[in-house]
Amino acid sequence: IAVQKRRKQVQITDILKLISKLILLAALTLNTSRPFLKTTGTGGNMLCIIDNSPSMSVTLDNTTRLGKAKEIAGHILDADDGKASLFSYSGALDPLVGEVTSDKGALRQQLELLSLRTSYGGLPALMDQLRQSPALSSAQKIMFIGDFQNTWYADGEMISSQLGRLGRGYPMQWVQADERE
Repeated sequence: IAVQKRRKQVQITDILKLISKLILLAALTLNTSRPFLKTTGTGGNMLCIIDNSPSMSVTLDNTTRLGKAKEIAGHILDADDGKASLFSYSGALDPLVGEVTSDKGALRQQLELLSLRTSYGGLPALMDQLRQSPALSSAQKIMFIGDFQNTWYADGEMISSQLGRLGRGYPMQWVQADERE
């Protein structure tokens, strides 16, 4: 009887280990694919910001960081079922499609026209300009696609305080165009 009881305990333990491994595998898969997840049913307006500073000119395989950022933005805009506005940032927050729209063609067209700039900006300047942008008031989510230089993003407390300056708790997702760093 003791042997049967011990066998059942071992089986239960093995089953729990298997379940926890499957949950971990599912979490890793979802985390890896996050920039490309379809956000159906959100119905929220997205403010999409793409870094077009000089650091985005670094070559990756057969494109640049900016080319990769544009590709990622295209996937995100296609997958989202809400409306969006599109901005670039390189020291100044420039509207590409400043008005919130559901016209994916207009968003894609402006995305393709996006080019590098010669100026740099920082996170505090971005937050200041974002706070003053009329597009912020209708945004339910903010997406920033860039190369995330350590000088900008290494300090978690600074990022939290900068995001807090926007006012209400905007969900902001940071998407890295160059995952080598």
